[in-house]
Amino acid sequence: MPNLCPSSILSGFSHSKIHELSLRILGEIGIPIQSKKAFDVLDAAGCRIDKSRHKVFIPQDAVTEALKTAVPDYKLYD
Repeated sequence: MPNLCPSSILSGFSHSKIHELSLRILGEIGIPIQSKKAFDVLDAAGCRIDKSRHKVFIPQDAVTEALKTAVPDYKLYD
C-alpha cells in the first residue's frame, strides 16, 4: 500500500508552487457557488461572477487582500 502521508504526497511541491496553482484555479477555472449571499459578497470584492453557471472567478488581488485579514493559525483541540 502506498504511503499517503500528507508530507509524502506533497514532497514534490513547494508551498509557493501550491499557492501559485491555487491562484490560477481560482482565477481561471473558478469555483462553484450556490449561495446568492456569497455571490453578492464576492461580487463586491471584485470577483467575476457567472450566474448562469453558478461560478465565481477570484482574482489574485482579492485573494491577497483576504489573506491579509486571515488569522495566521488555528489551535485544534479534541
